[in-house]
Amino acid sequence: MAALTLPDPPLSDGVITLRGFESSDVPTIVAICQDPEIPRWTLVPSPYGEQEGRDHLTRVADGLAAATRTVHLLAQWAFETLGLERLELHIDKHNARSLAVAARSGFTQVAEPVLQRAETAHFPADVFFARMRGG
Repeated sequence: MAALTLPDPPLSDGVITLRGFESSDVPTIVAICQDPEIPRWTLVPSPYGEQEGRDHLTRVADGLAAATRTVHLLAQWAFETLGLERLELHIDKHNARSLAVAARSGFTQVAEPVLQRAETAHFPADVFFARMRGG
């Protein structure tokens, strides 16, 4: 499989811009990772890094809106640029924020993924969502 290169110019809808990380992003990343939901749902260690962790980006409502826009933007890129026909999300059933983002981003809950992967088998509480091109 060919290496995936970052889009140039970066993906943007005028509000959210997706680009590669830069060294100037470190304080913001550290701050974001102080949210207790981050280590709860990811493999990011806690505590995470520098003292700047106290100020988090905008919390719940703005974060949910930003996450929804981000997922929509990535889906649009995957369909239009990569030519994918279907995208799937695997979300822990207790992760209410991510479940809401999936629904708000045009994904529909499905019974199971098209392809079962061994590396995700240890997540028994997953809820599966799918979105088709044009959907």
